[in-house]
Amino acid sequence: KPLGVLGVLAPFNYPCHNLMNHIVSGLFAGNAVVSKVSEYTSWSADFYLRAVRQALQSAGYSPDLVAVVTGMGPTGAALVESRVNKIIFTGSDKIGKLVMQGAAKRLTPVILELGGKDPFIVCNDVNLNWLKDTALRGVFQNNGQNCIGIERLFVEEKAYQPFIDIVTPIIQALRQGLPLKSGGKIDLGAMTMPRQLEHIESLIQDAVSKGAKLICGGRRNESLKPGIFFEPTLITGITPDMRIATEEVFGPVMAVLKWSTEDDLYQFVNNCPYGLGSSVFTDDKTRARRIVDNVHAGMSNINDFGVNYLCQSLPFGGVKCSGFGRFAGVEGLRACCYPKSITEDRFPGVKTSIPKPWCYPTADSAPEIAEDLIGVAYGDSLYKKAISTVKLVMGLVSAKSTTSKKLD
Repeated sequence: KPLGVLGVLAPFNYPCHNLMNHIVSGLFAGNAVVSKVSEYTSWSADFYLRAVRQALQSAGYSPDLVAVVTGMGPTGAALVESRVNKIIFTGSDKIGKLVMQGAAKRLTPVILELGGKDPFIVCNDVNLNWLKDTALRGVFQNNGQNCIGIERLFVEEKAYQPFIDIVTPIIQALRQGLPLKSGGKIDLGAMTMPRQLEHIESLIQDAVSKGAKLICGGRRNESLKPGIFFEPTLITGITPDMRIATEEVFGPVMAVLKWSTEDDLYQFVNNCPYGLGSSVFTDDKTRARRIVDNVHAGMSNINDFGVNYLCQSLPFGGVKCSGFGRFAGVEGLRACCYPKSITEDRFPGVKTSIPKPWCYPTADSAPEIAEDLIGVAYGDSLYKKAISTVKLVMGLVSAKSTTSKKLD
């Protein structure tokens, strides 16, 4: 059955899709949807809302089935604590915890799609010239502001230095600027939130102070001030004691780590509070499956990146601090509903009746009859089942007679 009204809190990084995906699934599951969009996407949200309402009206439905609210944190808190029937939140784990606290006041169920620290695991047998394009796209798309963006590249020992040698000149040549002023001839634009620059810089500085090697980038692009641009960054030699190994970057940073044994790999990959997506690259299918099975994540891709998000028939979501619950796929549609169990008589004229020994007032022999019934079903030998059957029949006949006398 439809839940009723879904309350959605959508993030900034993909204004159209992050708004539309829950509207579509919510409507198709029979619900109305109220979405609180990021304060950074209020302008575009109005355009998308008008498109949705026009589609609903054209199909003969009320356009008021979908509403969008804008504002800062208090607006989101008001939606969470309102009388909506379920909350779907996409954002950081820090805010996700606040959403849970607010929803707990009314015991409103929640779906949380939170941060990620997705590993991109490379084995020695991979063609690095083929791999590099996928790796670069996974790191730098949308300036790294992706929940399933590649945050950690684990490259096996023999492929480690060759991989770095291949990607270094490409990253150094990436063009950064304002899309509207450059005719689109750029690779990376600006960050969205100003304070994100300080966060990324602090992660880089911490890593370098502990021995990491900063090959390029690692700072604000001074030539593009006052814009909030962070230079495309390549940093290597990441170790588990560095903050960048476990904290979400959410920026244009390729952080590369070396591994030599699978045991070390699993320990490093899983020593992280997040578990959203993951990718494994190897020509050995058996090894790929083994690695995937040992990575703690809600989603995994073998010899690909992010393709699970394109497969809308698959559930999307993570484990650990990456949240719980799923959207997309059959599981996602069911999450917009509640299960309702219904029973009815299968055959006409057949009615369910309470056995006489257990009708009030119950027969004195009711406990013994129950014991015989259990013996018929679970006796450990045919002989014991037969004895229990005989006793059960005799007990039922006797109970019927006793019950009649009680009623008289």
